[in-house]
Amino acid sequence: NWSIGIWYANATEPDACPFITGYSIQDRFGCPDGDNDGWSNPDANWTAANGADAFPENPTQWSDRDNDGWGDNQTEGALQIDDFPDNPSQWLDTDGDGWGDNQSYGASQVDDFPLIPSQYRDTDGDGYGDELNGFQGDACPSVIGNSTEDRFGCTDSDGDGWSDDGDDLPSEPSQWKDRDGDGYGENTAGVNPDS
Repeated sequence: NWSIGIWYANATEPDACPFITGYSIQDRFGCPDGDNDGWSNPDANWTAANGADAFPENPTQWSDRDNDGWGDNQTEGALQIDDFPDNPSQWLDTDGDGWGDNQSYGASQVDDFPLIPSQYRDTDGDGYGDELNGFQGDACPSVIGNSTEDRFGCTDSDGDGWSDDGDDLPSEPSQWKDRDGDGYGENTAGVNPDS
């Protein structure tokens, strides 16, 4: 406590930042706390190693024992959860895209394609990534699809590789093009070829 510039040694909760307005109460009292979680923001004299908030902009995390950038708080609703808070080597991102290979990177950021840096999420689970401009990007990311010829990841009813929208004969697997629209495909080795 300060009174006219005098600090009282018997204070039970001395203000660690007496000349700065702050409301921290966990690691030190009365210092700035940007995310209002009770842990003070780090500064030049008080770092996360001393006990300051390791995540000053994330109110659900404040400690990072293994210094891997993921928080130790694993309670429900917390963000940036470290499933291995004492082992930074469990933090693995093989393809370097910022999405972790396994649960150690936080449940919301597990890479569905740990070896393909241009893909990380597969919403419909068909094996083609949601990033259209990435490797084999899914043109229909909310539909489980098997097309591979005209576009990836769209419905291909006859299994010939051409999506139903790009297949002139979507129920005949040996044919996919019929430019003149007469019902006969252009694959001479297929069923009912157009002569």
